[in-house]
Amino acid sequence: MEWVQQFVATELLTRGAPLFNIPDIRFVHIALATIEDAGVTRTYLIEEFIDEATQGKFTKYISNDPPSPLPHLNAESNTIAQYLSFAQHIQYIKTKELAYVADFQGLSSFWMST
Repeated sequence: MEWVQQFVATELLTRGAPLFNIPDIRFVHIALATIEDAGVTRTYLIEEFIDEATQGKFTKYISNDPPSPLPHLNAESNTIAQYLSFAQHIQYIKTKELAYVADFQGLSSFWMST
C-alpha cells in the first residue's frame, strides 16, 4: 500500500485536494511466529485482534471474482471500496501487471486482504 499512498501524496501536491474524502485506512498488523520443538518447525500467522464490538462491523469490500466493489455497501463502505479498487489499479501498474491485492475486507478503520 506504500505505492498507493505515495501516488496519492504526489497527486495531492500536483493537483490539490479533491472534492471528496480520501479514506485513511491500513492493513492490519501481522507477524510470523516460528516455533521449533524436537526438530519440528511450525510457523503461524499472528494477526492484530479486531473487536467488532468496539471497532465496528466487519465488511467485505471487494470480492475475488470479479475484483470490484460489492454492490450491497452503504455510502461510507462504498467510498472505501472505491478507494481500494483504485489501489488495485496502482498495484497492478507498479508491479508491471503482475499482481494486485484482491478480496479486501475489514472494518471501516482497518482492513485486510485474505
